Amino acid sequence: EFLKAGYTIDIIEEEIQDLFEAKLVSTSEYSEDVEEEFRMDTNSMISITSVGVYYLRSLVNRVHYLDLILEDTPIYDDTYFEKLIHVFPDSDEYGNRDLSKRSETIKIFIEYLKSQEMPDKKFNSNFDDQTIMFDVNSHLMSKAKNDLSRIDKTIKRINPA
Repeated sequence: EFLKAGYTIDIIEEEIQDLFEAKLVSTSEYSEDVEEEFRMDTNSMISITSVGVYYLRSLVNRVHYLDLILEDTPIYDDTYFEKLIHVFPDSDEYGNRDLSKRSETIKIFIEYLKSQEMPDKKFNSNFDDQTIMFDVNSHLMSKAKNDLSRIDKTIKRINPA
């Protein structure tokens, strides 16, 4: 399916290798005890690891994780960059950051991710099997909204208007 959609074997293998190195996928052809370096190829049989399942189902959807990855994500849109700089909270002497500003920062970051996903949606239409692709940001927002709702309730409790 990825080949039909325009990806090359090299790109697919490189992406799978990245997943392997992050321990999100595994292969029965590799033994960590014996081999030091392993390269995936087109004959590799892969499966998702328990770490990969946890990452996909739990971690990537949580606001505290989004807060962490925001710090390492390059922002290529000047408008979003300025918005994020404006609301990104500094830490106090104890390492704490303003909760309402953290929440606002995450919301802007999710908007940014959504804007970056738009060009990919055109490319995604090349897949015969549309179940391969899904709207990442809709999924992210549906899962993160519970965290954001709890944060908003906490903010209201701490700072009643």
